[in-house]
Amino acid sequence: MVKIEYKILSILDGTYDKDTLSFYIDLSSIPKAKRVQLYLSQNQNNEYSFLLASNLIPKEETKFYVFVGKKISIAPFKPQIPEGSIIRDNTFKAKYKIIQNVYGSYSSETIEFEVYDHYDEPKFSYFNHVLLYVQEGNDGKLCLRIS
Repeated sequence: MVKIEYKILSILDGTYDKDTLSFYIDLSSIPKAKRVQLYLSQNQNNEYSFLLASNLIPKEETKFYVFVGKKISIAPFKPQIPEGSIIRDNTFKAKYKIIQNVYGSYSSETIEFEVYDHYDEPKFSYFNHVLLYVQEGNDGKLCLRIS
């Protein structure tokens, strides 16, 4: 456990009168990112305990594309996941011809992305022409998640 200090950019719930916050934590529990959202608990001695952290990507750094596309293919695949991990979604590889960019500018006439659907085959796959939103992850992969 090490003592760590964060500069506070904003508080979503509760109050805090300082511009920094420090607490003890195992560093492997915090994402390696420039900005994180921390969930903390304050005890009776006004000390903070770490509960959970998530990577906070500023909106201007998030890459996503909205487009009207024509289905070329969509097929199930088995993703590579870290040993000991479980994935509870159905996974598909999709390829679409871009008919019109609506938001963002994708540089190719076709777009390929992974689809994660918690329930079944994605409903949009039943149609030849669709309006879709895909997001680029930190690893550069394009992804659409349905839950």
